[in-house]
Amino acid sequence: MVHDINQLGADSATSRRKVLALSGSAMAAGVAGCLGDDDGDDDDEEYPTGDIDVIIPFDTGTGFDTFVRGVIEFLPGHLPNEVDVIPDNQGPAPEGTAAIYNAEPDGYEIGASMLLGMSVQELMLDAPFSIAEMTALPRIHADRAILAANTDTPYETVDDLQTTDEDLRWAVVGGTDSHYQAVITADEMGIPADIVPYDGAPDAIASTLRGETEITAFSASSTPMADGLTQGDLRPVMIYNDGPLDYLPYTQELDIADTTHDLGYSELDITSVQRVFFAPPDLPDDIHGVLEDALMDTMESDEMQEWADEDEGRFVDPAPSDVIADEIDMIHDLINEHEDTIQEHLDD
Repeated sequence: MVHDINQLGADSATSRRKVLALSGSAMAAGVAGCLGDDDGDDDDEEYPTGDIDVIIPFDTGTGFDTFVRGVIEFLPGHLPNEVDVIPDNQGPAPEGTAAIYNAEPDGYEIGASMLLGMSVQELMLDAPFSIAEMTALPRIHADRAILAANTDTPYETVDDLQTTDEDLRWAVVGGTDSHYQAVITADEMGIPADIVPYDGAPDAIASTLRGETEITAFSASSTPMADGLTQGDLRPVMIYNDGPLDYLPYTQELDIADTTHDLGYSELDITSVQRVFFAPPDLPDDIHGVLEDALMDTMESDEMQEWADEDEGRFVDPAPSDVIADEIDMIHDLINEHEDTIQEHLDD
């Protein structure tokens, strides 16, 4: 069963765990008094024995929130003991990620966050958390982006973007993965770009549709991005992948000029949005194993796939935590390589 912690008031998971712990202690004392001394202690009940809170560092109803809630709806049925899993929205993203980082490493408070944006916060903005120190759990998916141009512009290929005499206005959502993806891509590929921040993806994409900006790059699952591409209002220039996406059939119908792989920039793929579960640092190995198995089983289940099939923009493409740990290292290397350019944009 999934409840919303924002509606539970004082009946928090922490309080319930304290009650359970006190009750368990009282019961143990009573049994010991009746049976006398025992040479050995009984094994503790298998984790989890109480509710699990899942911190979502974005507002209710956002794409990130939708995907995380989709997973935790089915998570209780894949844990050794079926307990309530409670979504807890704590935005904005840096504050919510810090809450995950500072939680007790007991497995009863975990969360989800993104890799690129929060890694920039960690390495360059002295954020009160470390993505690298947090305990990585499985990824829901990597939501690959498409770089697109307004169809009234002459830009059809990456070479067109690289060789133009104009400073291209590139629409992004300020301070998010899309912002840093644009900065790193332009710097790495030599695209003369003037990064233009907006408050949200719909506004940023709409600016390119209206011609206020020439190019933009967003997750292919984004509804306004998909609409612009399928309706012919945006021209797909490059996909951050080795080709069209199997999990989004509409991309297979697009005439995408370039891929990052064909151009020799496959390392840029990891700048796309990745929705990843995390626990605080120093999570015990046994609890990590339970959460790892339960999350992977959930995301690979038939019920999860049925949930994804209900909406064209939904998809689940899980990866285990060891993959995430490697990708965090790769993202940190990429940020360090482009540190000066990123800093210029942070100073603006």
